[in-house]
Amino acid sequence: MRHSPSDVAGRDLRIGDWVRVVAVPDSISHSAPETKRAFSRAVGKTFQIEAFDELGCAELDLTGKVGHDTIWLEPSCVRRARRPRKHSRRFRRVLANRRRLDRPRWSFRYVATYRETDDPAKLVRRMQRLWISHGWFVLEARREIHGTFSAQGANVRSRRQLQQWRKELSENDMFSSLRVFGIRLR
Repeated sequence: MRHSPSDVAGRDLRIGDWVRVVAVPDSISHSAPETKRAFSRAVGKTFQIEAFDELGCAELDLTGKVGHDTIWLEPSCVRRARRPRKHSRRFRRVLANRRRLDRPRWSFRYVATYRETDDPAKLVRRMQRLWISHGWFVLEARREIHGTFSAQGANVRSRRQLQQWRKELSENDMFSSLRVFGIRLR
């Protein structure tokens, strides 16, 4: 499920907009303490959106303000503070470097429904031990875990690694139901 590029007030968001972090997503409640600290230090501060990921989360670089971390937040956790008329020289360099370094990535998505007796935090921790390069979020009201596996590069080796992970996930019996989508090049 892709997030709409709208802030908490319903205003549209674009790369380069300055946003104030107004909330921490529920999906980090079972994350490592360092992750929780990074997100909580960002609350109340303004950052410039550097990119959006495949799920529509805004990428915010915390370097220089509250630490040396980068976080990805759902747009509903930020409020647009201002939209620059033109980008600063520093931000234009950031965007140019990102374009130069942006490599194609293979990825596949999945939606897993867990049983009522399962703890989603334990399932996610188990999945993180099994597979790296995995992003996810939990919808507790629907008992679903949505996630994306990705591999850097467009080479055959990256695709084979994803095919292996996809096969392992499909054969796993951790969930009551599982929908695994095809591998695609982003």
